[in-house]
Parts: sequence; structure tokens; C-alpha cells
Amino acid sequence: MLCNKCGILVVYKKMPLIKKYIIVSIILLSTVLSHAQLFEISFDPVFRKSTGDIYSLALAGGLNQPQFSNIDLNKDGFQDLMVFDRTGNKILTFISTGGLNYRYDPSYEEFFPRGVEFVQLRDYDGDGLPDVFLYNGDSVVVYRNTTVSTPQFDSVRALKGLDKVSPVPFNPYKKLSQINGCLPAIVDIDGDEDFDYITNLNSIGSDLILNLNNSAERGAPLGDIDYEIIDKCYGGISEYSGELTINSPCYFPEVYKKKHSATKTLCFFDNDADGDLDLFYGSSEQSTNPVYYFENGKSDLAFYKDTFIRIDTAYFLQDDENQLAVAPAMSYVDVDNDGVKDLIMSSNERVKSAYPIKEANNAVLFLNKDATNNPDFQYNRNDFLVGDMIDFG
Repeated sequence: MLCNKCGILVVYKKMPLIKKYIIVSIILLSTVLSHAQLFEISFDPVFRKSTGDIYSLALAGGLNQPQFSNIDLNKDGFQDLMVFDRTGNKILTFISTGGLNYRYDPSYEEFFPRGVEFVQLRDYDGDGLPDVFLYNGDSVVVYRNTTVSTPQFDSVRALKGLDKVSPVPFNPYKKLSQINGCLPAIVDIDGDEDFDYITNLNSIGSDLILNLNNSAERGAPLGDIDYEIIDKCYGGISEYSGELTINSPCYFPEVYKKKHSATKTLCFFDNDADGDLDLFYGSSEQSTNPVYYFENGKSDLAFYKDTFIRIDTAYFLQDDENQLAVAPAMSYVDVDNDGVKDLIMSSNERVKSAYPIKEANNAVLFLNKDATNNPDFQYNRNDFLVGDMIDFG
């Protein structure tokens, strides 16, 4: 063909059809690949509530009688949650994604030892890693956290206390008491940095038994747990026939050192920043007042032992109290990662024939708007985590 502008003869050669297709395909493919990062295909199911909101924890399976503990599972510097559910004695693990939001991640669950009745995390040896206290059906056992990368817990031993109140010749040590359905308190009750163990003496009456850890007193490492049973009427609290009293007569001796089957649940915390620990006491025999508050007068009286001087049956607003289960499990944990412990009160009782059981809206969250040792509990929701799950049970 003769070019009109230059007068040069130009020869056009037809491109085979197959080559055209190849070139066009390459162009289209490169275009798609250059924008591939803008699209993501997911085959994960999405479950929506009637309101249109997404169930963010849809397949976690639900929670019936949950107990909550803090632990940084993925080593990102934020506190996650280990949850023990008395139904099925199941461990569930949730990763904090900021604020009150959590992602269910079951990949950590297999690393935790299995218990019944309770599983709680406490750093008993002071190494910065929360250890496991649990009941295995026979004894209260402690597992030391030896995590380097993936979680690892090594069994230490079953825990016993030297009974100095009512010793038995030739068998002075007794297993730490665990009453079926009751939830003990594993807490530093005397401010010496080791963890003591407080629980109910029996399920008929409700005197409290104090197993005092003497590791710090002996100058031993915190990991060298040394329990002594020194008080079987701890704090002067007693409950018989559903009546809670303080300054009750005690028919056991006490052996304090002056230097320092109804369901019952305990939660110790410093409510008034005076240095001693006050108490939330839950009882299944108190359906109208499921949680009593006991003020500790040890600091006020400059006394040598914890002595509760006041009972408050209306600590919470009535509307908030109506949300609570009888004898709730009470978890004092940092939920929103603000460095301050919050309060979760959840269903603990399982015997439907004996007590009214909350099977929905059974994890009441109170956010703490002040300090861990001077809390201001503000009601947040009654379905923490469980409201984002689909529970077919």
C-alpha cells in the first residue's frame, strides 16, 4: 500500500488470530493482577441478627457458666481472655481486637490443662506469666506457666494446707477445700504478694476458711507455695438458713500471727482504697439479693486480721441487680485493656431443679470508670461475649 504522505510503499502483514488472542489475554490478565489487592474472596459464613448486625463470635458455641481470666495469648501486649465454662468443663480463648471487641481463636485452647468446677489464672510465682489454678475432681492443683512461644503449663503439685486450727495427729496436712458448685477466691488477702486461698468450709453453713500462703513470710521464693489453715471463721462471716451475719461466734480457734450445699461465690477487691480487701459474697439462697457487699474494717480498726464491719444488700442499683444470676461467678479482670480491672458477673449455678438459672443474658459486665483499688462500676451490658454468639444449646 502506498503511503499518501511519504510516498513509500508500506507492506502490512496480517497477524495470526491466535497471537491476537494471546496478546489480548496478557493485557487483560496484567490489568486484573495489578488490581488484585483491592478484592478478597472469603468463604467464611456470616451470621446476622434480626437488626442486621453481625454475630462477631457466631461459632464460638455459647457460654453457660463462664469464668473469665486475663492472659496475653498472642504476645501483642494486650490482655486477652481465657474463659472456663463449667458446662462441659470447656476452655475457650478470645483475642482482644481493641476496646470491648474480641475474636474467638480456639487454636490456644488445647494448651490449657483441664479442670472441673473452676479454672483461674493467677501469677503465683511473680514471673509475669499467669499460672493455672484448677480443681481436678480430687484436689486443687497449680500449673506453672512456662511459655516461651506457644503456651505451656507444667503441673507443679496438688495443694495442701497445714491445719493449725484443728490438726489431726499423723495427718496434719489437708487438701485445699473445694465445695461442689462453690467458687473460691485466690487472692493476696494480706498484701504480701503471695496468693492465699479462701473458700467455704462446707455447704451447710457458710463459714469461710482461710488458707494463708506463707511464702513471703518465710522469705522463700513466691513459687514455693506454703499454705497454712489459720482461720475457719474468716472475717466473722456466717450464713445459716439463708441469713448472712457478721461478728458471728466462732467455735474454732484461730492461729493468726499478729504481724500482719448451697452455692457460694467470692470476689475480693479493695472498694475504698484503704489497703484491705472488701468482699462480694454471692449465695444461691439469696434470690432477691444475689450479691452481698461486705466492708472490711481491718484498716479502719487497725486490727491484726480481716474483720467485716458492714453489710450492704443494695450495693448495685435495683435495675442492675435484677440482671444478676443467683450466686454468680465474679471475675475481676481488665476487659477493655485500659489497665483497670472491670467486673463480670456470670451464671455459675447448674442445678435447674433447685435454683432459677439464667441461660441467656448471663454475663453481666460492669466497666470500672475509676481505679482497680477504688472502683466505680458502671453497668455496660448483660450479654458480654455471649450476645455475639449463636448458641443452639
